[in-house]
Amino acid sequence: MVVDWVCNSWLDTPWMAGQRRQGVGVDCVNFATAVLDELASVPTPTKLSRRPQDLGLHSSWQAGASAAFWEVSHVHDLRSVTVVDGVLEVQPGDLLVHRLGSDGGAGHVSVVAWKSPAVYQALTGSGVRLCAIPAPDKIMHAWRVQDRSKWNARLEVGP
Repeated sequence: MVVDWVCNSWLDTPWMAGQRRQGVGVDCVNFATAVLDELASVPTPTKLSRRPQDLGLHSSWQAGASAAFWEVSHVHDLRSVTVVDGVLEVQPGDLLVHRLGSDGGAGHVSVVAWKSPAVYQALTGSGVRLCAIPAPDKIMHAWRVQDRSKWNARLEVGP
């Protein structure tokens, strides 16, 4: 519920590389980070290192989305989501790192919606949208915030 409220406030924000300004421009990594910051009521936005946009095409782990969320994990206590019996059980607010191509690295990230199986993502050309969840073979990694107690505080403030 609160995840969708925060993500919906970003809908139609155009895609813009390296930016994080609601209604003006945002890329996928900055969008997901901004959502986590808002859910946790972080007073100062989490800073991310700049990386080449095509890094995911050349390096599987060092890729933009995976490496960026390694940085974010220290602020938001992100933990890797485990695959159990070949199934990745996602929850609203989980971050999905998408694979580029069949053997590419992590090149995109989305936020799992309350209305799963759907994700919010900032897409080149169309901006922030609610879309179908990607096929399992396109998901390279998933991250989950461990302490979501601050998210409940957002519900008390309300939309």
